Amino acid sequence: MPPNASCFSPEPRQSETCRHPTDSTRSGYLDEVGGGADEDRHARKHFQVDLTGKYQVTKNVQLVGELVNIFDEPYTAYQRFEGRNRLLQYEEYGITAKFGVRASF
Repeated sequence: MPPNASCFSPEPRQSETCRHPTDSTRSGYLDEVGGGADEDRHARKHFQVDLTGKYQVTKNVQLVGELVNIFDEPYTAYQRFEGRNRLLQYEEYGITAKFGVRASF
């Protein structure tokens, strides 16, 4: 993990039902070096919360689910040009939900 990033992930309990929240924080960082300081690309601070869960239905069957980016955190990149931030990229991903069944034989 880069030095300007952190992650919190509590250890899930060992039971048939498990919920696992995770947050990740990344401070603003220099993303690309340009021909001069006003051409460098910077990314803004990013904070994302995800939640995963699973439920053991039988010894061999498990229901699984994951919610990613629960608070809909956008990604933003910019250049510092003539004393101001010039927007280069703005992306909104929304919340991603994944659900499934895991079976072992």
